[in-house]
Amino acid sequence: MRSKLLFLAPLLFAGCYKPAGPEICTPVVTSWSGPVERCVPPPVMQPTMVPEAPMAPEPVPPPKTEVTNEEIKLKEKIEFETDSATITSGSKPVLDEVVKVMSEHPEIEHVRVGGHTDSTGNKDHNLKLSDERAASVKAYLVEHGVAADRLASKGYGQTRPIADNNTDAGRADNRRVEIHILRRKGEKKDRDDEKPAKK
Repeated sequence: MRSKLLFLAPLLFAGCYKPAGPEICTPVVTSWSGPVERCVPPPVMQPTMVPEAPMAPEPVPPPKTEVTNEEIKLKEKIEFETDSATITSGSKPVLDEVVKVMSEHPEIEHVRVGGHTDSTGNKDHNLKLSDERAASVKAYLVEHGVAADRLASKGYGQTRPIADNNTDAGRADNRRVEIHILRRKGEKKDRDDEKPAKK
């Protein structure tokens, strides 16, 4: 009898065992000793990954130039230091885009950079200043890869106003640089771009 009790003792204690850890235990019915719990470790929960929001594409800046039949139209003004032919740093991105346009349009064989001023100051001084500014733009384009034989430059001073020189806004419009297309591939000679000034 004593030997039977000794044999059953571990089983009885096994029926009362409850682990202290995080295991998940379920009762298992036996035929002679009552319920016994079977314990298994809990399932490992994978961390929930929150998907990152897709990055919005950077906005594409609008072009600073437009190629027409007659000109490479500048949508931003070329600015110079006061009474000087030195191009300001803020205008160089516009000219860099002109360099790109000339590279992408090899059919444009010859252009003229024209410099213009308002009517303020001495007429001869304005003519000289506009010529120097046009030459400065041409030099910048050559330095950045445009073949020199595709470029010409000329200053017109105050002789070709496009707006009223009696207003600040008009004078600002008249101080400008234009790039006219003189010849495209297949054309035998330069176009005559010497149009009369607007009154």
